[in-house]
Amino acid sequence: MQDVMRVDDGRVLKKIRKLLGITRAELAETAGISQSHLDKIEAGFRIPSVKTWQKLLDALNANIILYVPDTSVQDQYAMRAYDILYNSTDTQAKFLIAVLECMADNI
Repeated sequence: MQDVMRVDDGRVLKKIRKLLGITRAELAETAGISQSHLDKIEAGFRIPSVKTWQKLLDALNANIILYVPDTSVQDQYAMRAYDILYNSTDTQAKFLIAVLECMADNI
């Protein structure tokens, strides 16, 4: 699915950084990379190495889940559900999870 967040998507990094109130300069310094490199990652012009991703995530005290989807029906729907939840408000996400849990309990 093309709407699902990809590991190379610097927008995620930027969103986390902004939510934490950290400037690019602060993150770059803490992670030990240049601000220019960080700018290019967030803009989508560079894909960081796994080592650089780890430095950035450590600096943000954040985790990321890497998921390699299968072509099974369950994987396709799981990725769609993730996309819906990721793009929902907190209230919508809580409601959607409650609905899913209720449905799972009654299957």
